[in-house]
Order: sequence, then C-alpha cells, then structure tokens
Amino acid sequence: MCGLDPSAGRGFNGYAILEGSCTQWRLVASHASRSLYRALEALWDCDIIGVDAPLTLPYRGFREAERVAARLYGARFLPGGTPGMRALALRGFSVRQLLEEAGIAVVETHPGSIARVSRLAEGRDDRLDAVLAAGAAAAHYCGVASYAIGVDGVIVLARVVVEDGLVRVLPLGEAPLGPG
Repeated sequence: MCGLDPSAGRGFNGYAILEGSCTQWRLVASHASRSLYRALEALWDCDIIGVDAPLTLPYRGFREAERVAARLYGARFLPGGTPGMRALALRGFSVRQLLEEAGIAVVETHPGSIARVSRLAEGRDDRLDAVLAAGAAAAHYCGVASYAIGVDGVIVLARVVVEDGLVRVLPLGEAPLGPG
C-alpha cells in the first residue's frame, strides 16, 4: 500500500510505502521529493495508491463528495475554485490517469480529515500526509474504510494509528486499541 501527497506547485511531493497485512502495516519508506516523477517512480510497484488531492475537477466551489464528507465525518476542505486547489486538482487528475493507465489502483484520500479523526498532533507535513494516505489505501484494501460518495468522486477515509513505524487502520467508528 502506498500514499502520495502531491504538490500543486514548487513544494515537496511526499510519498510513503507500507508493507504488511490488514492487522498491522510496517512503514518501509517515507520521503519528500521536489520531483513528482521521482515520487511516482518510487511507488510504481504499488497495488493501490492513496492520493491526497482531488482526483476529479469541481465545476465551482465544493464537489458533492466533499460536501458528503463534511456532513458525515466533519471533514473540512478548501473550495475547488481557488487557484491553488485548482492546480492541485489538475495535478491529481493527471496522476490518476497516469497510474490507472499503468494498471495501478488509485483512491482519493483527505489526510487532514484522517488526522483529525485519528487525533494526531498538529504539525503534519508532506511525509505524514503520505503515510495517512497510504493508511487510507490500506483501509480500502482491508474493507474497513469509510467513503464519502458523490456523483463527482469518492473520498476514502479511515482512522489511522501510527506508532514506532507501525501503522494500524481502523473504521472511523472504532477507537484505537491500547494507549492513545
């Protein structure tokens, strides 16, 4: 399972790779690169990639999938009509097309919302967002993800617990096991 936090411009592209099974995943790589090409190259052998970017383009304002995520899970999004979000959506749309043409499954995630429901501390960065996106892809694979479904896309969400290089994925309604 893999995660990608693409940059809309000149920032870093975070990526993460998880190995393991549905009960527990091990973080084997987490990096940030200025080159989207290098990030994609590192993820080329992944079965499923969770992407922290809109994978469909909004006509204006918020997409229906984002409104559903906000209503059901308290997710917060930036409106798609802003220049930065439009650039990120175009990047996400292009990444999705490229990966799907290569036979790699792609799911849209929202690490900001995953961090909130997972009660993760502030100070997220591109690498942590990529880990959370990979966690959402793992939850999707394991059948424990929650979905915000609209006519314009699907956003995959889950509770992701990250401790000491290990990642566990849980349904949104289930509390983390053990401390935390």
